[in-house]
Amino acid sequence: MEQFFTPESIINIILFLAGYIISAIYSYWRNRKGRWVEIEKTSESVIFSKPSEMKDQDSIEILAGSKPINALVQTQFLIKNTGADITTPVNITITFKRKDTNEAFYVLGVKSQPEFFVFTLGELEFRKSFLNSSNAYKDAIKILVYSEHPLALQVKGSGVGWKAKYVDKVQKKETYKEHLFSFFAGMSMGLVNIPPKQLEQKDVTDENDIWLSLV
Repeated sequence: MEQFFTPESIINIILFLAGYIISAIYSYWRNRKGRWVEIEKTSESVIFSKPSEMKDQDSIEILAGSKPINALVQTQFLIKNTGADITTPVNITITFKRKDTNEAFYVLGVKSQPEFFVFTLGELEFRKSFLNSSNAYKDAIKILVYSEHPLALQVKGSGVGWKAKYVDKVQKKETYKEHLFSFFAGMSMGLVNIPPKQLEQKDVTDENDIWLSLV
């Protein structure tokens, strides 16, 4: 009997129990503090922009559907559950806004998984019967939005133990670059400013994405 209760086995049992207790406490704390469903802006790129000399009324006209446009911007968003699994229905309203004026406006089209969205030109309704934890399962739903101007979002949605919020990682990256520039400028002057932690950006693709356009 003593061979089963060697000092090594006792230590292993204690470590196992301690790990189990810590995991249970963390899970309880995470659920108590709530879960954020993040609509995260991960990239923004200008596909084309008409030169100023081509913006006169009599110049070349570029159409999106039947609408003349001077530029085309592609913006990628990810919908992520940063907490524990959500097993009740999730409903989030996403309103498109111009980044420079913060005014609501119509976009040209959206590409994503149509079974989860109801699309109008000014809004996107996200509906899903559950939402896995992005931390545990690496699940993220990608949205590509095409517009004439750079985008920001307004999001509304909440449920039992969760709430939706908008995160602009593109702006955070630009802010990081500004801090990095200040850091090196400070070093050259004998001053040191510590920049914030660099944010990683990952482009997620999905073969099930379908174009959702109303123009």
